Amino acid sequence: MFHLHWNGSYWGSGPIDPWRGSQVHRICAIVQNPMHIDVFTLRWNNQLIHNVWDGSKWGAGEALGELALVEISACRRTSTTMELFGKDLEGQCWQRTWNGSAWEEWKSVEGRPYRTMSSIALSPQRFDVVGITISPTMTWHYYWNV
Repeated sequence: MFHLHWNGSYWGSGPIDPWRGSQVHRICAIVQNPMHIDVFTLRWNNQLIHNVWDGSKWGAGEALGELALVEISACRRTSTTMELFGKDLEGQCWQRTWNGSAWEEWKSVEGRPYRTMSSIALSPQRFDVVGITISPTMTWHYYWNV
């Protein structure tokens, strides 16, 4: 798994996770600023890893386990808060919040089981999840005002 970056003149690249990149089957990245990137990866064993680019190097990564997830999506509400969403093996959507200093516990998102989903933060006070349900096949939209 590699990080490609454009410096205005040419593309550069470097490994994020040179020894285990082939074990990744899902990836999601969000940006805080040009010198801070949060990358979330799901490995084939459903282990969720969070890694941070600090502008010069990648961190060691942290496991955000406890759930067997098969899909992930993330959004940043402010420079210090993030929302992470995951879909488990049964299609249930889960949410985890970075509050600026620590990860809060996983919370189940009420609703129908999802086939796929995506998230976006429209403002510091609002974030949305759009998903396609498993049965019946429908598009659903959930939003939170915090």
